[in-house]
Amino acid sequence: MDSFNITISDSESTNLNPSTPTNVSSSNTTSNYKDSKYNNPNYKLEEPPKTGVYIFDNGLYTRILQPINLDKEREILIKCALCNFSKITTIKGFQSSNYVQHYRNKHSTIAYNKKTENTKTKINNLPSTTDFLTVLILPTLIAENDLEIIL
Repeated sequence: MDSFNITISDSESTNLNPSTPTNVSSSNTTSNYKDSKYNNPNYKLEEPPKTGVYIFDNGLYTRILQPINLDKEREILIKCALCNFSKITTIKGFQSSNYVQHYRNKHSTIAYNKKTENTKTKINNLPSTTDFLTVLILPTLIAENDLEIIL
């Protein structure tokens, strides 16, 4: 009896002979991360100022722990405190260098590590939004446009 080829995947095929019993099985190649310490339902991120990572301890970024997915490493959403930049990354092996680079490029006047505190503004020393508007912007608008404030 003739045999024929069956394609199992793009990289696998098998030659079947109908008169011979064939055991067809599938292997699951998905890794399971249920034993990862980060996928423990009780796992919590260290809270600032005790993370030991400058960008979190000094408020440059916030972190949000993502839901557990046993098919991959646990992730965190990291959000910049000064703009809408955000990124999801794995907790395991996290490195802050790309996030420091973001501050160097996008917020160049803000201190991004202990060494730059001497020459740049610490983020917690920035004026609040209200102060920024009332102390810096409003007086400029009034002066430039010859406006009068009526209280």
